[in-house]
Amino acid sequence: MQAITCMDTRLSYRALGLRPGDAHLVRNAGGIVTADALRSLLVSKYLLGTREIMIINHTDCGLMKATEEEIRRRIEKRQEFRRARRLRSTLFATSRRTYASR
Repeated sequence: MQAITCMDTRLSYRALGLRPGDAHLVRNAGGIVTADALRSLLVSKYLLGTREIMIINHTDCGLMKATEEEIRRRIEKRQEFRRARRLRSTLFATSRRTYASR
């Protein structure tokens, strides 16, 4: 089985009734099927033989509400990247478009 779920740590293997090794877990903000999550689904299905897929969305996920500008500001504040303004993230834009189109 493969599950796409939110990165909320409350959704653990145990909470899902699984043990490590029972399923491939793909996590992102909100448990949204983005392009990269879809690729993981295809790899799991066609290369690893997965027969079951479970998608667990997280309605009103707080992580989905963070804007790219807010993330850049936090990175700058921590100084983990010297040129945070140059960071370009299509993941958030893609996730929001996918989520909004439902």
